[in-house]
Amino acid sequence: MAHAISSAAFDVRDEYAGDARKIWRPANNSRAEVTERLTKFRQIGRHKAEVATYLLAEVFDELDIVTPDGVEQVCPALLTYLGAQ
Repeated sequence: MAHAISSAAFDVRDEYAGDARKIWRPANNSRAEVTERLTKFRQIGRHKAEVATYLLAEVFDELDIVTPDGVEQVCPALLTYLGAQ
């Protein structure tokens, strides 16, 4: 885990000029583009990236995108926790 975190820090420094917000900003990035960017990080698979994209869009209002139908399949436990069901 420590290696994944240090690797992510170097990636953010090198790819996004040290600003992690550039991964999902500008806000008009597509859901697929943000998910793809997140999967490039070590130990971030498709599922984690989709959950993170959902959180950015729905909970933190960081993405100007519409959550697709069927989002409950991404992480039902998360949606229950957030009270979205």
